[in-house]
Amino acid sequence: METAEEKSNLLGLQGDNNMEQPFTVSSLKKLVAIPDHTDISVTPEERVRALSKLGSNITINEDITPRRYFRSGVEMERMASVYLEEGNLENAFVFYNKFITLFVEKLPSHRDYHQCAVPEKQVIIKKLKEVAFPRTDELKRDLLKKYNLEYQEYMQHKNKCKTEFLKKLEHQKLIEAEKKRIAHMRQQQLESEQFQFFEDQLKKQELARDQKIKESVVMSEQIDGSMLSCISVQENSSLSAALLEKKERRSTSGCAGHSPPVERVLKPAATLSAVQTQLAEALRGVILPRDLCHKFLLLAEANTVRGIETCGILCGKLSKSRYKWLAFHVMNSYYNLSGHFNTVGLVYWGNICSKYPAIVVKPSKSFSMLYNTGFFEYFLWHSSKTHNEFTITHVIVPKQTAGPDYCDMENVEELFGIQDQYDLLTLGWIHTHPTQTAFLSSVDLHTHCSYQLMLPEAIAIVCSPKHNDTGIFRLTNAGMLEVSACKKKGFHPHTKDPRLFNPCTHVVGKDIKIIVLDLR
Repeated sequence: METAEEKSNLLGLQGDNNMEQPFTVSSLKKLVAIPDHTDISVTPEERVRALSKLGSNITINEDITPRRYFRSGVEMERMASVYLEEGNLENAFVFYNKFITLFVEKLPSHRDYHQCAVPEKQVIIKKLKEVAFPRTDELKRDLLKKYNLEYQEYMQHKNKCKTEFLKKLEHQKLIEAEKKRIAHMRQQQLESEQFQFFEDQLKKQELARDQKIKESVVMSEQIDGSMLSCISVQENSSLSAALLEKKERRSTSGCAGHSPPVERVLKPAATLSAVQTQLAEALRGVILPRDLCHKFLLLAEANTVRGIETCGILCGKLSKSRYKWLAFHVMNSYYNLSGHFNTVGLVYWGNICSKYPAIVVKPSKSFSMLYNTGFFEYFLWHSSKTHNEFTITHVIVPKQTAGPDYCDMENVEELFGIQDQYDLLTLGWIHTHPTQTAFLSSVDLHTHCSYQLMLPEAIAIVCSPKHNDTGIFRLTNAGMLEVSACKKKGFHPHTKDPRLFNPCTHVVGKDIKIIVLDLR
């Protein structure tokens, strides 16, 4: 596909987050140290600095020619313009920052920079001066204004929650004081009733004793005293039992219907920009015309019968998403065990059924889960105008030299001219294996490494007409690390475990038109 040197080289336009690295102690420390641009609790200036940090996370590889970087910059500026047109300020700001960082700070230190004289270099310099710098400054002002409004709303919400919490706390204190007062009154009443009960019992005992004296005037003082003692013991036993029963009844009625209040720590609701956390870095979908491979194989048939490979470049544009997105934040329904609100959920917009909607996590037969909420606030993340996936619209077959196991492009200036004419992005490449199965050889791995580093969503399509098989692949994290570090040329072995490439999961076939341009 490309020169031998470019096949094994690496373009570090992607930040560390795009490599999907596992968490380490070092990465966790970085997460703690660097504020999140979606965190509305931090100041607007800190959020803009976090976005700038995201845009400046770029490294370059000395083995990749500056011309490749200049070409990638042209497409990077196109994507930034698309995001700006649709009002996606965060993504536009990040991509313009990447553009400036690459061509102002990073690329001039490349060993071949000053020897590179290509038309794209002048285009980039002009774009920097007339487009990137002015738009970045304007976007920064707009973002500061937007974040300032969100920060004010957050502080108002926080103060409101604090005031309500203090009111509830004061109300709870009043309730506790009233409970203590009532308990004290009940205790006094109980003591008064007990005292009255004892007085009544003493009066009854005196009356009974007087009656016994009248009936037993003939009995001696000793016998009379013994009888009075026995009577007193029996009546005192009845008195104790009655008091115990009455106390238990009051204790039961006094405790019924009271339960301790539950304190909940309020957490501010997320806003629209908080939902856009991974928008600038997430792997976007790719729409593939269903008859693309068939048309390409027809065009390559003359080479295929001679056992010669044929290659083409997949080009297209950012297109509208197939689904609308919805972010919701549960306000008064469910709490976790720590007393905090549930976190923000990100879902496809399903059916809005009634006053209390049912949110469908993903509208498919294989996976659907209803999440009913009592009361929530929600925001549209992407409307139908939002561009967040790529559509392959063209296959450009450049002039090329090929053999049974290789295919190299020639006259790339003609290819670039066609892309500029139709405002196309490079979305990957396609080639045939006339005699072999559909897989990525070691040469193919090195070729696709640079494509995928230019654009993480880039795909490699391999057509095997002999075996009636077609594969759509991308390199894994392990594959990107190993291939980018490999300096070998031609066919050579690579490790098989872990896998270096996998079938793509972000590609969807669709019945749309595909244009094939043969420049040979």
